[in-house]
Amino acid sequence: MNILLIGCTGFLGKSIIHRLLTRTKHTLFLAIRPKNKLTIEQRTQNIIDDFNLSEYKSRLIAISVKYDEERKLIIGLTDKTKLLKETNIVINALADVKFNRSLKKAVLNNTVTALEWMKLLKQCENPKKY
Repeated sequence: MNILLIGCTGFLGKSIIHRLLTRTKHTLFLAIRPKNKLTIEQRTQNIIDDFNLSEYKSRLIAISVKYDEERKLIIGLTDKTKLLKETNIVINALADVKFNRSLKKAVLNNTVTALEWMKLLKQCENPKKY
């Protein structure tokens, strides 16, 4: 099985990554954005280093994602094609927890993004669960 992880770069998400890599044989696609002047490769490597997951590195594949102003999903064609062919399960731990945002932005961040990912899973060749 191939699992797409969304919003799994924080405390809880890193625990999900660790558990799935160390206790299963699944390949993990990690939806990740550049952040705090770090590339997606640097952020992924930090997760690997923080949890001593070097032996599992080949099963953690970073997928570069972005969102437009309306929180619509932007993924490169190569990555999108890979996800559509290979993703079976989506685990969405994405949440905007900055409580000083405008209500509109918070709703967009916490609902539209989930809907966008569900739409992507429905397009996958062999979807199992969201």
